[in-house]
Amino acid sequence: MPILKRPFQNYINLRNHRKIYLFDEERLLSGGMNLSNEYMGADDGTKRWEDLMYALRGPAVNDFYSIFINDWEYATKRVEKQDFEHKEAYNGNQIVQVVPSGPDIPKDALYETLLNAIYNAKERIWIVTPYFVPDDNMVQALVIAQHKGVDVKLITPKESDHILADLGRSPYMRELDEIGVDVVLYEGAMLHAKAILFDSVGGMVGSVNLDNRSLFLNYEVVTFVYSEEFMKNMEVWMKNLMKNTSRGMEKPSKLREAVENIMKVFAPLL
Repeated sequence: MPILKRPFQNYINLRNHRKIYLFDEERLLSGGMNLSNEYMGADDGTKRWEDLMYALRGPAVNDFYSIFINDWEYATKRVEKQDFEHKEAYNGNQIVQVVPSGPDIPKDALYETLLNAIYNAKERIWIVTPYFVPDDNMVQALVIAQHKGVDVKLITPKESDHILADLGRSPYMRELDEIGVDVVLYEGAMLHAKAILFDSVGGMVGSVNLDNRSLFLNYEVVTFVYSEEFMKNMEVWMKNLMKNTSRGMEKPSKLREAVENIMKVFAPLL
């Protein structure tokens, strides 16, 4: 968002965090990956971030074209003609649901969908997120899931690229750790992927982090996938992540705990 155009307007606090790569109105790449040195630098790969991108074909690609065109028109102030060819026959058999969120979307459909999925889970909720600074409703939903006997795993970087986010997340992660949630701290390169598995029903992949900024301020887009093949692949990927991890939260020093509590006040801004 241009800062100098209207410097005192609230919209400068918003940003487009969607990642949409479209090819020939037929193929899509999306997920968490940006076009940056974190993914394309350092030939030996040692400094490259760990992330997730998915490929998609089929009618759902048109949903991404609509989202992209709306963003393009907002940025350029030019109206583009939308003339997508809706093909009748596809070879795929996976059901997907494209869910955008942001100030341009009425209500909080993504947030409500996530909360509903957490409350309805009966077997497992496996979460991969680089930043975990949720609101109290989401924390409470995860607490209730754990008390119901759901296998709740939170896979997140041991240290992210944002120290303030790490300080702000610790009280929430410690609360979950204390009630038995499997808090898994990834010790490899920066983990920037965003994904959730729900039971054996389906999962979510996309651009949204589990923090207040991403859930309520940013322009985001995710895909919910209902497919046995998808579930198996995602489970293998998550288990591989967990090979290079430590478990649980260390007890903080008094100073660290004081700083964390201060940062918790500013959690909605992180």
